[in-house]
Amino acid sequence: MLAARARCYGCATHRDHAGEDWFGCLAAPARALALLALLLPSWLPLAPLAPQPLALAQSVPGAGAVYYVTERFDRGIARVNVDAAGHATVINDYISVLPASGPDSVIFDHHGRMLVSNPEAGTLSEIDPNARTITRPTISTTPLPFLADLALDPRSDTVWVIRWSGNTVARVDPASGATTLFQPSGISNLGGIAFSTSGRLFVGSHSGDVFGLDTTAAHVLRSAHTGGSPDGMTFDPSSGHLFTSSCGGLCELAVGTDAAPALTFLRVDHGTDGDGIAADGQGHILVTSGTSVNCLTLATGAVATVASGIKSADDVATASRLGQPPTPTMAVMS
Repeated sequence: MLAARARCYGCATHRDHAGEDWFGCLAAPARALALLALLLPSWLPLAPLAPQPLALAQSVPGAGAVYYVTERFDRGIARVNVDAAGHATVINDYISVLPASGPDSVIFDHHGRMLVSNPEAGTLSEIDPNARTITRPTISTTPLPFLADLALDPRSDTVWVIRWSGNTVARVDPASGATTLFQPSGISNLGGIAFSTSGRLFVGSHSGDVFGLDTTAAHVLRSAHTGGSPDGMTFDPSSGHLFTSSCGGLCELAVGTDAAPALTFLRVDHGTDGDGIAADGQGHILVTSGTSVNCLTLATGAVATVASGIKSADDVATASRLGQPPTPTMAVMS
């Protein structure tokens, strides 16, 4: 990082190879005075330089947003409030006392209800985020050991879930709790699940493959090899592409159209990587990593930190109904 800082001559926000934001550049007036101090004789007195404010990451225009992040090993869910100026406030343990080690995946249904998976407890829970209460500790009628990532069918309120690193995919009706288990042939070591906006279902495998499944019996329709270890997964409606984490970046795949479906590995977006990811519908991918949520802008490849200081951050969801994401805001902590 020190070598990278020594090469910095601009005033914009810069990022090192580890993906961290840093601001090692002086503002233009300060640079000019510093250069003048080198050129003038040492006996000529100069007024001391006034402290210069550090440049902050640019904020995307628009209203503030709200995000929820699972605290995987702290039995809670954090809330991140981003104001209109782009400053984030993290409320750890906004939802608390979830079972066992803590929740893994979080999504919202079409009614604005929050659903979370509890791997060690083998349960799917419903939460009222406004009341900060667990309204239904157990939804599914069938135990789901080590269930992890969740995805909502956009054509209904049906939820699909994978068994972590296993070969089981489950379909759950949240209203009745009815649960159907599938074990697609040729799939193992599952990690990641997502729907396209039209209702096409995809799952990932830590072995490096991504599969398209039918939603009737979870039969494999097509597959693509990524070369990575797909984990978190999301579909971005602005590009029409599928993204997975744990590829040494984000793996990006084309899925064709509904009339001519396909599944093709395109590239790895190296700007950021992590665990849970979520598209905001406006050309950004939110990525949890360690104790932070970062944001990748697909059009430019720029990465900014939305918030940090989140306890055992694992997955992220926007506080909105499916298909109606809030206006994105990139920010640094105030």
